Amino acid sequence: MQNKKGVILLILLTISIFLILMILNNNNELIENATTIEKEEITLDNNKREKVISLSSYNVYFYDIEDVYFNYKGKSIQLKKALLAEQISIEQVIQQAEEDTKGNFLRKAKLLDGGSTKYYYNDFSIIKFHSLDGNRDVYIGRTDMDINVLKQGY
Repeated sequence: MQNKKGVILLILLTISIFLILMILNNNNELIENATTIEKEEITLDNNKREKVISLSSYNVYFYDIEDVYFNYKGKSIQLKKALLAEQISIEQVIQQAEEDTKGNFLRKAKLLDGGSTKYYYNDFSIIKFHSLDGNRDVYIGRTDMDINVLKQGY
């Protein structure tokens, strides 16, 4: 009886160590939808970063992308123009992105930096920072833009 308890304990310990190693190995992104993303070195020109909105607690940037068309409440809008004209707020954009993930229109990933989220659209991506260092900025950019790129140079 005691030997069975030892075997069970050994199995549970092995599984626990395996899970911890898996988590440590994949610490860049937690992908909610089971999709594999191959990492490759990405270099973006920092001169292509354009601040569109500056609020007291965060900024909104378009990064290495001129403009994107965004579907909001069934209408396709030019996102940069709509944000600048205050026809839509960035909070509404993030809310729509959340709704799009529920409808399986796009994939999202939680980033292990304190709670940032990346939304993957076909032609662009949105990263809403919520990092431990207090960054709450929003970046709208190319589909291959990721949190590691954003840490390089800003």
